[in-house]
Amino acid sequence: EEQGLHFIYLQLDEEHYKKQNVVLGQNDGARVEVVSGLNAGDIVVTKGVYQVKLAATPSAIPEGHSH
Repeated sequence: EEQGLHFIYLQLDEEHYKKQNVVLGQNDGARVEVVSGLNAGDIVVTKGVYQVKLAATPSAIPEGHSH
């Protein structure tokens, strides 16, 4: 969750991922219903999310910058 919005990461292929906004429904404490934002056949990242998130975050140092 970021700024009140919920999202997941979808795996597009072996090395590419997409951050996808979703709308959540019921939550029983173990499972959460996704009411929109997913399609049948979408591959949702459930392990290694932290690494995917880091890879998707732009670098703090602009490209081409050196010391």
